[in-house]
Amino acid sequence: MVFNPLRSHICILPLCSVLLIFLSVISPVQAKHHRLTGHTMGNDYQLQWQGPALSAEQMFALHRDIEARLVELNAALSTWQSDSELSHFNRGPAHQPKALDGHLGTVVTEALRLGRLSDGALDVTVGPLVALWGFGAEGEVRQVPSATEVRDTLAYTGLDQLALTDAGLVKRDARTRVDLSAIAKGYGVDQVAAVLEAHGIRDYLVDIGGELRVRGERQADQPWRVGVDKPYAYSQGQVTIVRPGDNALATSGDYRNYFEQLGTRYSHIVDPATGMAVQQRVISATVIAPSCMTADGLATAFMVMGVKASLALAEKEKIPLMLLEDNFGRVKIHYSSAFHRYIE
Repeated sequence: MVFNPLRSHICILPLCSVLLIFLSVISPVQAKHHRLTGHTMGNDYQLQWQGPALSAEQMFALHRDIEARLVELNAALSTWQSDSELSHFNRGPAHQPKALDGHLGTVVTEALRLGRLSDGALDVTVGPLVALWGFGAEGEVRQVPSATEVRDTLAYTGLDQLALTDAGLVKRDARTRVDLSAIAKGYGVDQVAAVLEAHGIRDYLVDIGGELRVRGERQADQPWRVGVDKPYAYSQGQVTIVRPGDNALATSGDYRNYFEQLGTRYSHIVDPATGMAVQQRVISATVIAPSCMTADGLATAFMVMGVKASLALAEKEKIPLMLLEDNFGRVKIHYSSAFHRYIE
């Protein structure tokens, strides 16, 4: 899977350096509080939970099962692994169905649902347009592409290039590529949480590269509390403290990944409809949802949609959403109605 390292980070340790938005667990580590760390999907992961001490054998089994699940996910969803299920689909010809089952089926189905919900703002075919603007994994020189280049790339991108049939997923143009980066990391969080629960762990926090899911309590009668700090380039201090409850929290941001040409700032967020770098002033979008996969995808979509359209959709669908907007060099905060219940 390709994951953007410049997205916001949820940090478990105090005073951890961050790239965009700093999110930290507020309460201190107590007795019977356990931590497990590792690396996956180009990101570090951190797990915390409370409960009885695990034996060395139990801890080994837990770690083994988590790593095995993450290997499964990459085998299905990776764009880096040439033998992954997704890579096989991307290399395949047009009009040849790819049966959707297991992890790939779950993630693609949700990605397409959120794409329809956001009127195409979340588009898993947008990768070639992002690369055209110089923000792809290849690391091209960043410059404004020509109108012809944008038009030619738009010809094989867009959700209308994909179709779900009884036989599976079909692409209408052989050049179309699916990249699930905007949603797959959140799914990874959900899957690690499932492994913890299979091992009988009920009070936990899972963090993969800034996407988070919590359940239960950090310690007796103390829920998980997450602080959201302002981007350091704007000011210091926390925006708010939230109690997500038994939910996931994901943040997508646009602060450091951009370039300037002739006095104009071009973001790495590309509008799938126009093929142009988004000119919205949204710095970050934070979403709370039962599934981290869903929260992850929605946060990306809201970065494309901008403040007005995002809040309208969040109100209609009762989505807990917090937007940070660059208001002439100062941070302006917007909350949907559903977000207020989580604010401490």
